[in-house]
Amino acid sequence: MSTESNDNTTAPGNSSVPAGWYPDEVGGSRWWDGTQWTEHYHPATPQTPAPAEMPAQPKKKRTGLIVGLSVGAAVVLVGVIALGAWTVNTALGQFSEINPDPAIVQDDDPFDEPETSDEPELPGFDGVFEEREQFFIDQQLPLDGSMLKAVTPAQKQFIAEMQQRYADRGLTWNEQDESISLALAADACENSILNQHRVDEYLVRTHASTSPLILQMTEGLDEASRIGAVNGAMQIAVTGVGYLCPADAPAWSQALETIGDSW
Repeated sequence: MSTESNDNTTAPGNSSVPAGWYPDEVGGSRWWDGTQWTEHYHPATPQTPAPAEMPAQPKKKRTGLIVGLSVGAAVVLVGVIALGAWTVNTALGQFSEINPDPAIVQDDDPFDEPETSDEPELPGFDGVFEEREQFFIDQQLPLDGSMLKAVTPAQKQFIAEMQQRYADRGLTWNEQDESISLALAADACENSILNQHRVDEYLVRTHASTSPLILQMTEGLDEASRIGAVNGAMQIAVTGVGYLCPADAPAWSQALETIGDSW
């Protein structure tokens, strides 16, 4: 852009000043050719305030987590009610200090908890429902509301371990205990499948707080008893994961260790 020469422009000094743009008295810039001012002129540019800094976006919580009524938990709710909450909670409290068998759930590779803020908003659901259906077929778990009973070799090994834990603590084992233990394990495995085996502390906490079976077991308890019952139920569930869906066991075990008794 050019304008007529400004008579009030002060020369940079003498002819030894190199050519260039220099400020004039009205705040603009004029071109000095090394010997004299020229007609080339830039008006002053209005100062634009710097834009206000945008507030930091809050870290997104993991979304897309599928939480629903577990088939395994749903089919034994009637059995839990019939058994009596006090009996179930007494048994669960015995396991609140027990860690899952490390021979079953530990893995040679350390589990790295994923950064939930970097995960996609919604997980892809391709194949998860088919995988869940196949899981229940393979586990031969009845979906007609009847009590669950160990039928596969892995289930029988799991129940044998639980029976031994009961015996070690002077507790009597019965068919309701077997059904509940299998339901807790199947419930956790189902949640792993529905969330594409992306198991972390957030999923485990959500599972414990939304499982209809665990909610039924802890209904009406004071806070200390509730925490003990949830911890015991999750210990049983994670032990069962080591048998029913062992590939997910290290992640469940790591999350459980991180949570401790902070339910």
